[in-house]
Amino acid sequence: MCRKLHGAAYVTFAAVERNRFQWSAGEAVVKTYASSDSIDRHFCGNCGSHLMVVFKPEPDVVYLTMGTVDGNPDCPQAYHQFVASKAAWHEITDGQPQHDSWPDE
Repeated sequence: MCRKLHGAAYVTFAAVERNRFQWSAGEAVVKTYASSDSIDRHFCGNCGSHLMVVFKPEPDVVYLTMGTVDGNPDCPQAYHQFVASKAAWHEITDGQPQHDSWPDE
């Protein structure tokens, strides 16, 4: 699903506590698409860029698409998730942890 949405081998998300997130500009043009019963995808109504995902079972977290974040934010250690459905032509070679589905809590 992420590959089709982004037209790329993968997408990079960052989980952010909802109470620590705020729009700095452009909130009025943000559109929402319910891609499933549990996921809302937010995108720019002007250019179509995918901005974030809200996973309804986790109401206190938003998942930002890091390709749309300006600057160089501090980030925790990365990991790969949903690798069981990754593009067969893409090889993960960075040594970060890999999970077939959601990482263990």
